[in-house]
Amino acid sequence: MNSPLLLKNPEVLKPGDTIGIVAPSAGLAALFPHRVEQGVVALEQMGYKVIFAPHARERDGYVSAPAKERASDLHLMFENPFVRAILCMTGGHHANQVLKYLDYALIAANPKILVGYSDITLLHWALARKAGLRTFYGPSLIAEFGEYPEMHSYTRKYFDRAVTALDPIGAVTPSPTWTDEFLDWG
Repeated sequence: MNSPLLLKNPEVLKPGDTIGIVAPSAGLAALFPHRVEQGVVALEQMGYKVIFAPHARERDGYVSAPAKERASDLHLMFENPFVRAILCMTGGHHANQVLKYLDYALIAANPKILVGYSDITLLHWALARKAGLRTFYGPSLIAEFGEYPEMHSYTRKYFDRAVTALDPIGAVTPSPTWTDEFLDWG
């Protein structure tokens, strides 16, 4: 029988900490800059500083940048001593392209909160297995933090609970509201 995977907890986020933004998959920031701006406003209103990886706002076909550059962006955020958490711009379909370029030893030596979903699930798995890092399946900059006129309080509540304390968040109750309305971000 396999032994359980022991994962390293990153440090929790505190007001004034810096969140680094990366785009390991889709290059949607160039298409929806107003959502990016709104996401930054939401994070700043929560008390965080925001910086962008060099290729996070680029677009190269469907992805933000070539795979080596997206991996380099992740490395820069993990090794930056001022960055306390890394938030993905959005999901997509091509995060798998960065795996062969990741320096798992560098990431393991610099444990930080990584938050994302969809295609980013692949990075969660890889960083757990290869770097022993606990990561967070959660909101993206464009879709959730960039919601207009503001981020949903439900999303903010559970984001805060997940990244500002080491204790498990406990039961996640269903949101009292939801929509299946498609919004044209353009």
